[in-house]
Amino acid sequence: MRELQAGARLYPNQEKEEEPLLNPRPMASQFTVQNADDNVYPENVEPTIVFIMQSSEIIVLNNERGFSAQNIRALCDVGSSTKKGSSAGYIGQKGIGFKSVFRVTDAPEIHSNGFHVKFDISEGQIGFVLPSLVPPCDLDSFKKQVPGEVSQTKAGSWNTCIVLPFKRELREGNGTRTIMSMFLDLHPSLLLFLHRLRVIKLKNMVDGSSVIMKRETIGDGIIRVSHGKEKMSWFVATKELMASAIRPDVRTTEIAIAFTLNESSHGEYIPQLDQQPVFAFLPLRMYGLKFILQGDFVLPSSREEVDGDSAWNQWLLSEFPGLFVSALRSFCALSCFRDSPGKAVAAFMSFVPLEGEVHGFFSRLPRMIISKLRISSCMLLEGHTMEWVPPCRILRGWNDQARILLPDSLLSEHLGLGYLDREIILSDQLAKALGVNDYGPKVLVDFLSSLCQTDYGVKSLGVEWLSRWLTTLYIMLVPASSTSSFNTIVESDLSKSLQTIPFIPLSDGSYGSIAQGTIWLPCDVSTGFDSELFLEAFPNLYAEIRTVSPTLLSAAAGAISYIEENSIDNITRMLQKIGVQRLSAHQIVKMHILPAICDDKIITRDRILMTEYLCFIMIHFHSGCNSCSMEMEHIMSELKNRAFILTNHGFRRPAEVSIHFGIEFGSSVDISKLIDSPDDMWFEVDTIYLKHASTKFLSNGMAKWREFFQELGLSDFVQIILVEKNIADVPPSVLREIMRKGDPVVPNSIVKDWESPELVHILSTLSLQNNQEKSKYLLEVLDKMWGDFFSTKVSGSCTCGTAEGLEPFESSILRSIHEYKWLASAMDQLLHYPRDLYSDCEEVRSVLGGFAPYAVPQAKIAEVFGAGPSVFVPVTVDSRHHEVVSGIFLSPSEVYWHDSTGSMVETEKLIFQSSSVNETNCPLSRTLADIYQGLHSFFVQECGVHETPSFRSYVQILVQLSNNVLPSQAANIVLRVLMKWADDYKSGLVDPEDVIHLKENLLTLEYTLLPTVHDKWVSLHPAFGLLCWCDDEDLRKEFTHSESLNFLHFGDLSKEEKEMLPAKLMDLMQTLGIPSLSQVITREAIFYGIEDSTDKALLVNWALPYAQRYMFKLHPDVYIQLKHSGSENLSRLQENILYIARASDTHSIFLELSRLFFKGASNLHLANFLHMITTMGESRYTEEQIEQFVVNNQKVPKLPDNEPFWLVSSISSVQPENGIPQPTCALSSSDDQNPLKFKRKPVNITPSWPPADWKMAPDFSFARENQFRTRPWVPQPSDNLQGGEISDAIISNNDQDLPFAIEVDWVTQEDLTANNEALLAMHNFRGQDGSSLPGSRDPVYGMVSDSSEMLRNQGDMVSIPDYLDISQTDERHQLSFGTPNAYQAALTGRLGELVAFQYFTNKVCNANVTWVNKEVETGLPYDIIIGEDDESKEYIEVKATKSMRKDWFTISNREWQFAIEKGDSFSIAHVVLLGQNNAKVTVFKNPLRLCQQGIFHLAVLMRHHPKELTSAPSD
Repeated sequence: MRELQAGARLYPNQEKEEEPLLNPRPMASQFTVQNADDNVYPENVEPTIVFIMQSSEIIVLNNERGFSAQNIRALCDVGSSTKKGSSAGYIGQKGIGFKSVFRVTDAPEIHSNGFHVKFDISEGQIGFVLPSLVPPCDLDSFKKQVPGEVSQTKAGSWNTCIVLPFKRELREGNGTRTIMSMFLDLHPSLLLFLHRLRVIKLKNMVDGSSVIMKRETIGDGIIRVSHGKEKMSWFVATKELMASAIRPDVRTTEIAIAFTLNESSHGEYIPQLDQQPVFAFLPLRMYGLKFILQGDFVLPSSREEVDGDSAWNQWLLSEFPGLFVSALRSFCALSCFRDSPGKAVAAFMSFVPLEGEVHGFFSRLPRMIISKLRISSCMLLEGHTMEWVPPCRILRGWNDQARILLPDSLLSEHLGLGYLDREIILSDQLAKALGVNDYGPKVLVDFLSSLCQTDYGVKSLGVEWLSRWLTTLYIMLVPASSTSSFNTIVESDLSKSLQTIPFIPLSDGSYGSIAQGTIWLPCDVSTGFDSELFLEAFPNLYAEIRTVSPTLLSAAAGAISYIEENSIDNITRMLQKIGVQRLSAHQIVKMHILPAICDDKIITRDRILMTEYLCFIMIHFHSGCNSCSMEMEHIMSELKNRAFILTNHGFRRPAEVSIHFGIEFGSSVDISKLIDSPDDMWFEVDTIYLKHASTKFLSNGMAKWREFFQELGLSDFVQIILVEKNIADVPPSVLREIMRKGDPVVPNSIVKDWESPELVHILSTLSLQNNQEKSKYLLEVLDKMWGDFFSTKVSGSCTCGTAEGLEPFESSILRSIHEYKWLASAMDQLLHYPRDLYSDCEEVRSVLGGFAPYAVPQAKIAEVFGAGPSVFVPVTVDSRHHEVVSGIFLSPSEVYWHDSTGSMVETEKLIFQSSSVNETNCPLSRTLADIYQGLHSFFVQECGVHETPSFRSYVQILVQLSNNVLPSQAANIVLRVLMKWADDYKSGLVDPEDVIHLKENLLTLEYTLLPTVHDKWVSLHPAFGLLCWCDDEDLRKEFTHSESLNFLHFGDLSKEEKEMLPAKLMDLMQTLGIPSLSQVITREAIFYGIEDSTDKALLVNWALPYAQRYMFKLHPDVYIQLKHSGSENLSRLQENILYIARASDTHSIFLELSRLFFKGASNLHLANFLHMITTMGESRYTEEQIEQFVVNNQKVPKLPDNEPFWLVSSISSVQPENGIPQPTCALSSSDDQNPLKFKRKPVNITPSWPPADWKMAPDFSFARENQFRTRPWVPQPSDNLQGGEISDAIISNNDQDLPFAIEVDWVTQEDLTANNEALLAMHNFRGQDGSSLPGSRDPVYGMVSDSSEMLRNQGDMVSIPDYLDISQTDERHQLSFGTPNAYQAALTGRLGELVAFQYFTNKVCNANVTWVNKEVETGLPYDIIIGEDDESKEYIEVKATKSMRKDWFTISNREWQFAIEKGDSFSIAHVVLLGQNNAKVTVFKNPLRLCQQGIFHLAVLMRHHPKELTSAPSD
């Protein structure tokens, strides 16, 4: 025993090493088996281990040679082991296996070769390595309990016995059953990779059961383990590796792969694909593999998994893919697979792991194995040759028909592929990973493409083979196209590939592709087309069309024995998928004729063929084709703009030249009577179209040709086109006419005009030739065609933007007729202007007789040519009748009978009085009532003169006024025009489009038609500022001198006119976008500052639930809108903002409150309702009485249970002693009691109002800059602040749930921080000395400063606000211990630290600033560190308050000691939080020195009970 005790040694690292060893996760039973495998056995025994499980212990027997003294000594020394060197074949190391037994026992006993010891840890950890002697065990009784052969029970067979008594805690609970199951659950695979152990026997003495597991090697790599009556088999492949290059101490190592197999009754092996563990001689854990990996992996001491960082393990992993691939041939050589090697390959491939199945250290193994398989010959070809090829050279998924369609030799020749052995079945995912080709559409297309690249192509296999190929491809694609969009894309790609392959047999015996041109199905498969007519009328067209050879379909009909009965349909559909077109007239037009007839090379092509093209289109259009009706517009556009038509001058496009009908096409114009010069090219359509054979199949063929050509732009005479021009491109004469008749023209105006260059050319030629015969013929042509062709084109129009055109003007056609001398006269042989001749009609001859120059020949159209202005308007209206006066003739459309506003006459007078205007340029009065009195009927009814000026005529009056007179002179005229417009607008007499047009013009800078009080003409353009009209004289007086407002000036108005003005003009002004004064003025509350409004705030808060009930009942639509869309006004209450007068009574407060619900308008009924119930409360009515009054009398029921109450959270959160809530919004406390003496507040009130999904109101700004809201009040330094300190925090409803995060940042400067809004909270806040602030037993020192002047001299680091007079200590706040509310102080301190942190971060740019309490309160005597190295670090302690008058702060004993220790490296940052996110930061450096200089005083504060305090000296 002394020798054993001397061997018990503990190394310095032993305690650290033991902890993972004593808590291994792998089962102790496995480690026991591991130790048994490492033992040395006699040669004549079968290595066996026996587990005998009893209710209180486990007996382990082993027939090894037994323990030696060296073995016992190794158990006593963790640092030394008898298992040294991998070449010795040991699995275990360091005594880990034996130490695992301490998981089930506290005192394991060993009885072997005369050694009888135990390791007892029940009395201390020394028991792990220090054994004690025990009496020998009863080995004979144990031998009798061993199951199996009798020979094993002979004396001397079991040389080692280990007794494992269960731990006491295991015996008391269910631990014994767990331990037994741990041993009984040993898997047979445990024996696979053991070096020596062959048999494991288990005996359960509790239930009498026993199990024997025995390993036997069958041969050919098969290992079988019997487990009772059951047997399990594995195919094991091994490989010996030279390991010295990786581990010099190891010469060789062996890796193995084991595939689990189930043996059928016929002796065949079937793969078992359950997940298998990885072995390091013993099982580790599952990694997702379907086979077992065995290797001498480096493991951590816990044996949980393989060490991923080990280079040795990485090397072993890289060797497994090669072993896996090499195992295939051995697997296929098994006797059960000799006659069916394909089944062997299929079985083996089922073990291949796929991406995503394996995890952990071995996650890369699937990719490595698959990469190895892809380049190895691991697949068998169909046949008896046993030819092994790589996966990329095989074709799977084939059938017998495939081998007929694609013979083996051709498949190998063209694609280099072979058919996969029919017994090899691969999953789709594995086949894709290995690169195996699937028999499908792509293979068929690739084969055809390769075949067509040979000399004979498809011809070598014949059309019968091609018909089978097309049918097979179609059958493959039909189900694929209906399964997914991906397959549709694949089908589209295949179709595109097929379009480039010349495999389609054509009727001329050649083979073609779709890419070479359109291919059509034969006529006998077309629908809806008369093939007899097609062949007879269009032989050249038919010869041009490439059609599929009929032999292809006939071959399909003769091969019914091979393919389905509908094979012809399948082939037809397949060809259509590729792009072959059915031979329909519409498709011929669209796909064949249109591209050909629009080609510029048409001039070199056959005229007969081109004629047939156009004839075919024309005839087809009259066939009633449904497809053409839908695409007619597109086809006609192509023909009109791009197609060539044969003319007397060759092929021409209608879009490029004017083409006309000749006499043969029914034209009434003999152009030879007008044009006889060969230089004048007059294009006429060729008569070849009329003579074509197809015309005879049409009834009234010429009429249909005319109709067809007219749609293409052909005409009998000159062509007239509608052109659009910018106003800047029109001639000056046209521009003057437009401006004289209509509104002012803006730069973006568009002019639409009718032009005919051909007519101009004819007129100019006649004028030069002075040919009366041609002139007479032209007049006859125009007279005949005027009504149907020319009459609608004599007027143009001018548009501006999207508005309608102005009054029409003479078109270019009519002007050209007027401007040339082309009319013949009966008086002479010359040609004259139309205006110089008279129409030869009875009415004119009755007046002028036979001596006037008449146009010849006689034509009614001559009246149009000579018609012009006929109403004489004098310059001055007051001229006498017998006097000669100057004036001008105007057309009836340019004058009016009378003006009810009188504005035209006054405008004339004002303009005439202007010094810049005289009689020659004065605008004429266009009203005829004063000129031609008594002739109303004649002018209005007979001549068509307008009764009154139009809307746009009045606009023209305003334009003339603004251009010639002052606004003050024309103000009353403008008002009368506006009043006229307003009446007509209400009566519907004004076109809304005219008003919109005027509004758009008024928004421009140039359209200055509005007079202002500053005697300026302005428009609504922003450059003139805000323009409004006065509807409130009192408001006008307030803003008379405002520079930002422009008032419309309407002249001097009477009181009655001023009162009548708003009602008359409101609608028109709103439409024009001119606001009234009351619409642009917003009344704002004058904010004088915050006062103690506790009583008013509580009154509002108490009344809110009643107001909510009132709104819910009587104004549900407003309530729903407030609830869902939110309201900025309502959100003001959440910020404690309600503007009221200082002396407001209760009713006034409720009136102001009602504005928040009704968009700024007060609601008297709501205010009265709230005032009544408030009066009842003040009159001592009980809550029940008030509720009865509200429900029964006012008919306002309670809210539904799911409707949250409205309440201002900041008010409701404070509950004083008397139970009446007090708001935190007041600056100072108040002794006033709540006017409403209720005992409790309403129940079910949400503490957040408005509800969370409502918008929060933003800060206010100036009215004009932010939608007329008020500017927020910013508190300024003041000496008028009285009372106690401002509350240092917002009280939360839950003091325990405080997150430690800072939500937003503060931007600070040295003297004043910037504005920001923050929500601050804390988590587990503790004082800076590590204890809770209230109740601290350490002396609390108060730092008091009393000399602002000295502080200012401390340098840049000290900043004192000018308004903060520190010397006035008589008004100092009373020093008090602790704080009324620790939570408030915590939040204030937290906010102060945030402000200081941001202040120093911005100020000290290049230094590192650290906030030590940012994540959690550290309890350190400082809050902020500046700098990185110890020599330059500065420590900042932050003291924060919300009072500008507070000039003291507390400092803990620990902080003061730290300040003394650090000296100049310690500073105190005093942060004053002023409200509205303003803050003041003052830095005191070296507070000890400041105390010595008298700037600071150190005070000692006594508690309320002095006997509990310890004294401390003060400076």
